Amino acid sequence: MADTLVTPLNDSFVDFDLLARIDTDGERILGPSVYAEMVWSARQLRAQAGLAPIDWIVLRNRLGSQAMVNKQRMEAALARLAKRIGFRVGPGFSERVVFRELFPRAG
Repeated sequence: MADTLVTPLNDSFVDFDLLARIDTDGERILGPSVYAEMVWSARQLRAQAGLAPIDWIVLRNRLGSQAMVNKQRMEAALARLAKRIGFRVGPGFSERVVFRELFPRAG
């Protein structure tokens, strides 16, 4: 019954598959997937209880700083899906390479 739902999403079509099923080239959304259907059920329960809709925010997690083709494809796919199933796309979290590089040397 939360007012806000924040869903972190790794920048990968493997993780995207929890939100929606897509065709093999990643361009066409075939339908909602397991997680999106669970959120839809929660939205219906809130509506039946007379509560305001859930503010659903999807944040891309561990975004790299390089301009990669997959990064652009994920951005486009999330924008299409957001319009279709009703969530906002947040700016996301950048990957902190310095921590990954220093971790093996710690200790």
